[in-house]
Amino acid sequence: MTRRHQGGQMIMMLALAFALFLFGIIVLVADSAYLYVWSARVQAAAQVAAQAGANSVDPHYLYGQSNHLVDLEGSGGLMAFERGCVQVGDESAALTNAAGHAETADAMQLKGNGVRCVSDGCAVYALVEKTVHLPLPLFGDSVVVRGVSYAAPVVGAAVATAARCNRSAWVSADPASIP
Repeated sequence: MTRRHQGGQMIMMLALAFALFLFGIIVLVADSAYLYVWSARVQAAAQVAAQAGANSVDPHYLYGQSNHLVDLEGSGGLMAFERGCVQVGDESAALTNAAGHAETADAMQLKGNGVRCVSDGCAVYALVEKTVHLPLPLFGDSVVVRGVSYAAPVVGAAVATAARCNRSAWVSADPASIP
């Protein structure tokens, strides 16, 4: 082989390597942008879900008959705060089941694609997880994005008073135990 022929092969190999490098960078940027958008959506869904759960104020608290702000009464298999929290979280994060139908509060909330809400009677903790399938799956097919948020009910009064909500054990689960 001549030097000229070897030089041409070297240039072709470098061009191919550079093209593959550029393709990898483009895939990485596209997947990162897609994950950035979904992580923001899931975080917003967790925030809205926690606020919806905290929105269920215990009516007994308003009349001084209870020491916890959040309504911990049962509501169709879930506690009142859980039902509101899970419904809003499912809708906000656009969670779907394996058949492609929208998740509901009454459906099993799966790890990696579901909403979990807990309360200590004074605040609500929401965890939203969504499995996101990447648009260009060169480095993996899917990633689980997670959003976490806390919220507390706001109860107005004509005169400011000291808070008297007594925190108790976390109902449904301890937030630290949710992986």
